[in-house]
Amino acid sequence: AEDGIRDYKVTGVQTCALPIFFVCKMICPFPPPGVHPPMSRVLIVDDEPTICWSVREALAEEGHAVEVAPSAEEGERHLEAGWQPHLVVLDVRLPGQDGLSALVEWRDRWPGLTIVIMTAFGDLDTAVRALHHGAFDYLIKPFDLDQALRVFRRALEPRINSGTSDLVTSPKSPPADEGHLVGRSTAMQQIGRAHV
Repeated sequence: AEDGIRDYKVTGVQTCALPIFFVCKMICPFPPPGVHPPMSRVLIVDDEPTICWSVREALAEEGHAVEVAPSAEEGERHLEAGWQPHLVVLDVRLPGQDGLSALVEWRDRWPGLTIVIMTAFGDLDTAVRALHHGAFDYLIKPFDLDQALRVFRRALEPRINSGTSDLVTSPKSPPADEGHLVGRSTAMQQIGRAHV
């Protein structure tokens, strides 16, 4: 049963306990005992299987529904299909379209997306450009998983505290000028001060 519950948390579909789950859903709108609906939806876009696995498992352990895409193109297909994540964890270096250009495009098409950028190239220029284009925060690989989880919790905190289940689509923000950074975390604000 525990394996079935874990599968439900990770993919949004319960496997081992599938018949029991759907019978309970037909009888009442509440999940059966021991099965809890995911807290938030998270999309990981990275082509490194070990990173995807560790981040997915850590987020699923906290109750989030997690999907993984190995490329920006595949991640975009998730978004276009209507699977609306509350958080996107997006790598910069990807096969095909790179993460920074995907960040710009997705923030324009889906202004409510909260995106955390990951990169193995921790240069200041990449961080500043990600901030200019609306990234919530920035993780440098290899990163400590506990540190990453703290960033993800901060990114998801407004949605969890509000108790809403749907992705909130905010109005489009005006383009950031060269002297203004939109990163909201303490670390990103420190990078912004260093850049000025």
